Amino acid sequence: MAATDPFSLVYNALWTLLEAHAEFAALVKVGNRIKFNAAGGDDPIKDKLSSADLPEVRLLCTGTSPHVQHTSGSSSCIKFFEIQVATRSQQYTAELFPVEWEIYRAMSKWATVLSALTWNSKTFVKLARPTDGQQGVSTDDVDRGGHGWVSVWGIEVQMWFTTTDLQAVAE
Repeated sequence: MAATDPFSLVYNALWTLLEAHAEFAALVKVGNRIKFNAAGGDDPIKDKLSSADLPEVRLLCTGTSPHVQHTSGSSSCIKFFEIQVATRSQQYTAELFPVEWEIYRAMSKWATVLSALTWNSKTFVKLARPTDGQQGVSTDDVDRGGHGWVSVWGIEVQMWFTTTDLQAVAE
C-alpha cells in the first residue's frame, strides 16, 4: 500500500528526485541507497561497509517542528532531513565531490516537485530549501569503521494545512 501521509510523501519525493537523476543513479548503486521507507521493518543499515558498498547515500529524517493552530485557521509542520554520503576515499575528487555535485543537480527541481504534492486534495509544501551541511573525515555512525570523507546535507521542508482538515475524521 502506498503511503498517503504528507511526511511519507515528502520523504519518497526526495528519493524520487535523487533516483530520477541519471548521473546520481550512475554513481550510487541501488543497494547503496539506504532508504527507511520499506515495508517489513528490516534495518537497511549495513553493519560494515565494504568497497562495493560505497559510495553510500542515506536520507534520514532528523527532526520535526510542529505548530498546531499556527494561525487561526492553519497549522504548520517543519520536517528536517539529512542526505548523508559516505566514502572510503580521502581524495575529494575521487568520490565525494562527484556524488555531492549530482545530489545538488538532482535537488534543483525540489521546489517544483515538492510543492506539487497534495494531501486531502490540497498542496501543502510551502517551502523546501537546503540548510547548511557538514563535511569531515568519517564518523562511526555514517561510515561505520572506515576512514574517508563524509558529507551531510540538511534539508528543511515546511508544510501547511488547514486545521479543520487535520481535525477531520477519516471515513
